[in-house]
Amino acid sequence: MFQFSVKEEFTQMKCVSGDASSLSFGANEPFRYPSASFGPTAIRPESWDGQMVWFFAGAGADKAGVFHCAAVMPSGQEVKVSTVKMTQPATVLPKHFTITARPGDTVNFYTQLNGSFAESVRWKKNGVLQQNMAGGKVMTLYDVGQSDAGIYETFLDGRESERSHAIARLIVTRCADGFWGPGCDQTCPKCYNGGVCHEDIGECICPPGFKGPTCETVNV
Repeated sequence: MFQFSVKEEFTQMKCVSGDASSLSFGANEPFRYPSASFGPTAIRPESWDGQMVWFFAGAGADKAGVFHCAAVMPSGQEVKVSTVKMTQPATVLPKHFTITARPGDTVNFYTQLNGSFAESVRWKKNGVLQQNMAGGKVMTLYDVGQSDAGIYETFLDGRESERSHAIARLIVTRCADGFWGPGCDQTCPKCYNGGVCHEDIGECICPPGFKGPTCETVNV
C-alpha cells in the first residue's frame, strides 16, 4: 500500500491475501472513505492474490488518512490490516507511520516541520484535541496500555482541513513479545522483513511488498 499520494493525482491501495474468502476496504475513524473511488478489483499490474481500490483526484483531502483491509479467512476469523496514507508534500512529517508497543513501554512520537511556519503545532488523538501538547513537536507516552492505542495527528494550527500533516498509528499489543492466543501462552513464529505476529491467530502479518507464512518472500 502506497504511503504517499499527491493531492491532484489518483492513488491506490492494494491488499494482498491468498487465503481470504472475502476482502473489504474501509477507513479508520475519524477518517472517511473517499466517495471518489473505484473497486475493489483484481490487483494489477502485479499478479498478486488479493484486491485493490483506486482513490481518484476528486477525493481531495479524503485520500489522506488511515485505511484498512479486512479479510475473512476460511475459518471465519476476520483479520484487519491498516495503513497510513499522507499527502505529498506534507507540512508536518512523522518519523514513523506506525509504532507497535508492548504494555508498559515508553513511546515517543517524533515529527518534523517540512519548512518554516508561523503557526503552532497541535496534536489530536482519535480526533480529540490534546490540549497539553500544544506547540510541541515530540509527544512522549509513559507506561502505555490499550487505552493509549489509536491514531495520532500532528498539524499546524488552523490548517488541519488541508490534511497535509503527520499521521501516525500506535498499536499496543495485548500479549508480550513473541506470544499469542487468548492466554498469550502460544509461541509466535519468527516473522521476517518487518512482519508482525498476529496475537489472535498466531500468523505473520506482512508489510507491503512481502508475502509468505513468515513474510520471507518478496512480491514481484
